[in-house]
Amino acid sequence: MLISAGIDEKNYEQALTIIKEQVASMQTGDFTEEELAQTKAMLSNQLLEANDQAQGLIELAYNNTLKKANLDLSNWLKRISEVTKEEVVTAAKSFELDTIYFLSKGADSNE
Repeated sequence: MLISAGIDEKNYEQALTIIKEQVASMQTGDFTEEELAQTKAMLSNQLLEANDQAQGLIELAYNNTLKKANLDLSNWLKRISEVTKEEVVTAAKSFELDTIYFLSKGADSNE
């Protein structure tokens, strides 16, 4: 899983703490069915939008290759809609912090 956040440098520690808390909440199932439905809708919309662009079509084909699957857009959307809260919790329990990559302006910045 990739987690991305645009934050101000001075808020790095606070953001990291919030992200870790949110992952822990996912691992314990501390999220509502409404939040899950909103997330599914967002992912479905992103997939539909990506399908309108060449890069999105390439990503879909690439994911199919990685997963050794042959899912077309309608099947991807169907699979997203069928994800359960229990499946999210099970997947979240397998998350391990691997790499933190933080871009900053550096010491030479005038801002």
